[in-house]
Amino acid sequence: MAHVWMHNGRGWTLTMLSAPRVVIHADPRRAIEAVTTPQAGEGAATISRYRRAAELPVWVLYAAPTAGVEINGRPLWLGIRVLRDRDAIGLGERMPLFFSTEELARVESFPRLGTPVFCARCKLPIAEGAPAVRCPNCGHWCEQSETKACWSYGPTCPMCEQPTSFETGYRWTPEEL
Repeated sequence: MAHVWMHNGRGWTLTMLSAPRVVIHADPRRAIEAVTTPQAGEGAATISRYRRAAELPVWVLYAAPTAGVEINGRPLWLGIRVLRDRDAIGLGERMPLFFSTEELARVESFPRLGTPVFCARCKLPIAEGAPAVRCPNCGHWCEQSETKACWSYGPTCPMCEQPTSFETGYRWTPEEL
């Protein structure tokens, strides 16, 4: 799930973008708020999620060209931008916020995909509804149950360098800047 990193004066905190539309205020004392339909003057910028049936969501930043919103240090001239992982959003005197699409590995019910998908580790087909993990880095699936722990069998995903520990946390934070 996409999220925004914000600095609270003591350190970086994470706000999940669980609503399809949120408003970000230039005043650092105000939180990010979920809204159904943004009204003029409601906030400095709006982030909205768009999704077509089976596609990954696209997150779009909107702001009035006169709102003084910056993206990666440059003015948001046209008032709209499709956000990318690690984009810095500047709003007036507020410290920059960082948009991120990084996800954590989690066990979920394997979805119905229409074509067979094979576990990246054991190479056997994964049954619909079976507990499995989709690698947040490369997207390959591994089974993960009490009897068949393919995801956590090795220290990294069998297809990439993503750590398989569920305690790993996020691999990127703004503290690295």
